[in-house]
Amino acid sequence: MARHSASKYNLKDIGDAVYDHDDDRGTLPRGITDGSDLEPLHGWHVTLLPYLGHEVLHEQIDLEKPWDNAANAKAFRTIVPQFRNGQIEQEFDDEGRADSHYAANVLVVSGREPMVFRDVTDGLGNTLFVGEVNDEFRAWGHPYSFRDPRLGLNKVPHGFGGPWHETPVGERTQMLLGDGSVRSLDNDVDPAVLNALSTPAGGEPRELHQVP
Repeated sequence: MARHSASKYNLKDIGDAVYDHDDDRGTLPRGITDGSDLEPLHGWHVTLLPYLGHEVLHEQIDLEKPWDNAANAKAFRTIVPQFRNGQIEQEFDDEGRADSHYAANVLVVSGREPMVFRDVTDGLGNTLFVGEVNDEFRAWGHPYSFRDPRLGLNKVPHGFGGPWHETPVGERTQMLLGDGSVRSLDNDVDPAVLNALSTPAGGEPRELHQVP
């Protein structure tokens, strides 16, 4: 349960960072930052570093060069505690870059043009922003650090899923919602409910946003 709580606090820290980013820049973080030739450079994890207390690490990254450029190798080998789930053993990718055990909702944080909170017309407390993953990890510097919740929870390796199986919380996945709260969703949640929670402006009936 302690590690389950630690992962919950990681998500809450990420949520606070999203709000601090909005206070500072007036938008949600972009899913991808790119260069003048539209080459993908970094993802939302990098953008949030200063708002997670990692200003020094952020300053060590050459934001004009891609995440996998040799100039950024040292920075991206650094484990960021808020991006690591203690229940998961894998910490680094094959190149020695530190992994993230969290991904963003592709329908909210994925593109080069950032959303703003008013775009989330389904309600911030009804919309998934970031969640746990337990397979096919990507380094936290990777520009494509988002997944589609509509694929189900713990249903496919490239989807969302928590590592919580033989624990008191059961088969569940923790997700950060747009209002900054963290919910523990049953992996067998009704697909219609999960679809409603995945879309920021789907206009679904209110009852579909109720998570048991």
